[in-house]
This record gives sequence, C-alpha cells and structure tokens, in this order.
Amino acid sequence: MYKVVIFCGGSGSIAIQQGFAQLFGADAVRLYSVVNAFDNGLSTGACRKVFSGQIPGPSDLRKNQFTQYEIRYAKQLENQESLEAKRYSFMTLRFSAGSYEAYYQKAERLIVEQDYLTKKESERLRRLLRYFFYEGDQIRETVRQIQFENFSLFNIFYASAAALSGGSLSAAASEMAALISIPDNVLLISDKSLFLHARTKSGHIIEDEGEIVCWNDPDDKIVHVFLTDTGQNIYQPVTGEGITGYDVSEVIAEADLIICSSGTQWSSLIPTYMHSGFREAVSRSGAKKYLVMNNREDDDMYGTDAEEICGLAGRYLDLSSFTIVINNRASEGLRSISSDYRVLYGDFSSPGAFRHDPLPLVTAIMEDYFGRELFHKKQYMFDLDGTLWDASLKEAGERTGVENLNLFPGRIVSGNSREHLGHILNRYCRQNRNIAVYCDYGNTQFQTDPWKQIRCLTDRYDLEASVSGLLESQPEYRGKCKLRGGVVLTIRPLTDREKHLKNIRVLLRGYHGKYTGKIAGKTSIDVTHAQFSKAGMVSIIMERERILPEDLLYVGNELQEGNEKEITGLGIQTLQVRDIYECNVFLKLLRRLGQAGMSVKEMGEG
Repeated sequence: MYKVVIFCGGSGSIAIQQGFAQLFGADAVRLYSVVNAFDNGLSTGACRKVFSGQIPGPSDLRKNQFTQYEIRYAKQLENQESLEAKRYSFMTLRFSAGSYEAYYQKAERLIVEQDYLTKKESERLRRLLRYFFYEGDQIRETVRQIQFENFSLFNIFYASAAALSGGSLSAAASEMAALISIPDNVLLISDKSLFLHARTKSGHIIEDEGEIVCWNDPDDKIVHVFLTDTGQNIYQPVTGEGITGYDVSEVIAEADLIICSSGTQWSSLIPTYMHSGFREAVSRSGAKKYLVMNNREDDDMYGTDAEEICGLAGRYLDLSSFTIVINNRASEGLRSISSDYRVLYGDFSSPGAFRHDPLPLVTAIMEDYFGRELFHKKQYMFDLDGTLWDASLKEAGERTGVENLNLFPGRIVSGNSREHLGHILNRYCRQNRNIAVYCDYGNTQFQTDPWKQIRCLTDRYDLEASVSGLLESQPEYRGKCKLRGGVVLTIRPLTDREKHLKNIRVLLRGYHGKYTGKIAGKTSIDVTHAQFSKAGMVSIIMERERILPEDLLYVGNELQEGNEKEITGLGIQTLQVRDIYECNVFLKLLRRLGQAGMSVKEMGEG
C-alpha cells in the first residue's frame, strides 16, 4: 500500500486529501497529514490561555481530523438525518455566550442531547467540558478572562484531553480519532507547547500567530519566524519531540510520496519545516517529493511570488529533489518560476478559484509519480496472485481484488492453474469481460467469454511422463502431484518446503539438470523444465501476438525478486507493486487518464 505524507496547515491540503479519496477511495492509499500545533488565534488561543500555555494549539489538528471525517463519511453526510451527519453538526458547533456560566450550561445540555453517543462517550465529553471550566470544585480563574464569542466546542474537548494527558496533544488526537471513528492518521511534527512569532523587514516583531496570518503588508514583509516556550525563551524544537505512540521521522522515512501542500507559509508550513532534523529526515526519504504552490497570495506573504516562496522553503528543504506543482490558473506572480526547479504545470482549478480542484491536482501528481509513459502503452500484462488478487484478504481486500479484476486492461500471465484462474474470474469478473489468460506460467492460454480456445503455446518444455511417476512413487508425495498443461508438476500441500525442495532436487538428479523444482504459492513446490520460466513465456506470447517491446507494460509483485525477476531483462517496461492495493491505485489512475484514446470497455478486452 502506498504511503503518502502531506505536510500541511489547517485547510491548505483539503483538495489533496479529497483528491486521493475521490480517485482511489479511502482504503487503497495510507495517507498521513503532518501538522504543527503553534496556532494561537481565536478560540484556540483562548484554550491555550485557559491552561496557562501548557498545551499546544489544537486547531489545525482538529481541522484535519474533521476533513478526514468528511472524506470517510461523504455519502452518509448527504443525508442530513444520518447519524454521521448529526455527529458532524455537533463536531463543528461554534456558538457564543454572554458568560462562561452560560456557555458551560449550554454545552452540557448539547452533549446530553446527542442521543447517538454511548453513555461512556457522553460521560467522557462532559468530563472534558467540566475540566476546561473547573479545577476541582472551583471555576478556573483563567476561564473568567475568556470571551466566549463564536467559540468552537470541540476545541474545548481537544484542549482538555491534552491537558489531562500531561499537555500531550498527540494523545488527544488519538482519543478524538477514536471518538469520531476515523483513522489516527493526523500526526504532529512535535508535541511541545510553543508560541510562534515573526520578524518583519523593518525589524518589527509580530508577537502572535493570529496576527501573522493576517499581516498583509507588502512594504514590510515577514522575513523570519521563531518559536518561544512558555518562559518566552527562543526554542528550537526537534522533529518528533514530545511524541509518544509513533515516530514521525520513521513515517517520513517510509513514505512513497511526500507532498508539501499549499497554505499559509509563515504561519502554518514553515514552522513545520524549521524543526531541527526535518530537512535531513525529508532528504533521507526515498519518496518522490512535491511542493504545491498556492493559487493566490495569502495575507502572511502578500506581495511574495512563487520564486520567493521557493527561496524561503529552500532554507529548510532541499528543493533539488522536489517537483514544484503550479496551477496555470493561479495569480500571475504564483505562476512564474525559474528553470532551476523541476516544475509540473496543469489546470488545477477554475479561473480565479482560491482552492485547487482535487481530481486534476492529484491525478497530475500521481501520473508524474508513476511516469506518464506507463499510461500510454498499447498493451498490458498483469500477474494475478498478489497483484490483481489476494485470496488471503477479506472484506476491504476482497473488494479491492474484485475492483482490480474488473478494471485491468490486457492479459493475465500467471503461474496458477487454469482451474484456479477460471474459478476466480468466473466468480468475480463481470460476465461480458473477454479476457485473454495465460496460466501455468504462461504456457496455457484461454479466453473467458466464452470459455474456449484452450491451447498450449509450446511443447518445448513438456515434462517427461517418468518425472510424474518418479515423484508419485515417493510416499510423502503420493496423491499430492498434479500435472498442469504438460509443463508444470505441482506438489501440494507441503510444509517445511525448503526440506522438500532439497529432496526433490536430489530425486531429479537422474535427469542431469533438465528439470528443477521451485517453491510456489503458499503450500506448493512446482517441478518444471530447467529452462522454463515466466519470462520465457512472456517472450513467446509477445512473439505470437506481435507485441513490440516498447508497446508493453508488465505489472507484477515479484519483479524485484521471485518468479518475475527475469522479466525485467526483456527490454520491456515493468511496474513493481507490493500488493493489490498498489495495483488498484495504478488501475484507477489508468482508468481516469484513459489509454491511447480507448474507452474503458475497450481497455478491458483481451
């Protein structure tokens, strides 16, 4: 499964997150949003004051978790009477009150009115609410100083959960993710309560993050931001500092794709980039890396163009390894950039729009990620087990496999038997799919609609009858041998296959190296001609069907090691996928992009 890490603020990555969900679904890609928690404006700032600055600011964390909720329950949210819609209305509640007593009383009443909450959930939220307002039996003195104007109720829950966890907002994130039934995939870059400040060109110090967001002075631009602790000492946080439960540097290291989203640079993104160890962690990652440029100038960088933004980001990131993603329809200054950078241009919004359009943006990034040429091949071949289908996976895995079987274009070339392939395709493929299938490592060919034209491509690798007789004569293999297509003798079920493989190779010595055994599947050993291979059969298929090497893409999960490794030496393009989810991502992208002007139906025919 592809792992995608997005560095973002509160709302700048919404289009990216929505684009991945719309294009690939909620389960095919493992997506992490990484934020900082230095926001200090409006009700977030008030929450931090209530707890005397001892908790980080929950706003960006909360916004991204709510975005995940919107994505995961998009269909249910269309029905205003659904449980998910009622929960969302409660989650996003903001209201005003003339006093802290009035706010507390209304909030407690609202919690009780949420009849879908379990008793345990309701009691927990009431405890979090009370902890915000009361220290023991006494009202907090800090609460008396707060104006409850347009105040986010869930900010109170996040703040109290963090305070009750020793100031840990990452612990609060896990609790809130469980409460609203979303994956715990919004991560903090660090979990220490710090405060963001900025210095402008004139030397003026902006003391509050809320003021940085709306600075809007092109004649006295912000040139630097810095952080202080609760004692107002300048503090340089370390990537992952204060976090328990996950290692954010490890998440970065394991990413396949890293995206620095658009957003407010000085107030949201650069405070993440400036963490000690961040540049090194990103540089060490083998992920492909993208930086998405804004569509319009934000107030914290008013008058700053794309070239300048890259220059600022380049203080903290090695942009030589990044692709800069620029919207052709962005404001003029945010479209212009020098040739020093690798740039991906596209129409990623309607003219004048503030936000990117999710599907075009993510489609362009992912097409570039794979390589555009892979989506314009004339011919495709796919492995079955572990690539299109995985019989060991249930529920979401089975749904993904069924999708794959009805999405892929071209041919299947598999080591499996005709019976195995026939059973799966007959059960899970739509009835009108006419698929060309090559089983028994490619030597046996048949069509699925109708089931006809079963033939062997060559007798060059047929096994002598005596091989079956020899192995069947051994007590441990009697009744376990099955000859497939004349070229593969499968022995199963077996345990301790390494031991059996050594024994079988000893038995085959009398054929002077003509035949060999190899481990296959989960419980099998296959005996074949020593020169028989999947790669060899792919070559024969290409020759028989007059497929030019430059026209073909082979997709499999054992191209780096295993039965397909030799295919990489055939002079054709290959795509290694780790599992059916990665194959699903490729197939859905292929479907969206189209292939050489063919319709999806035409793409699906063998």
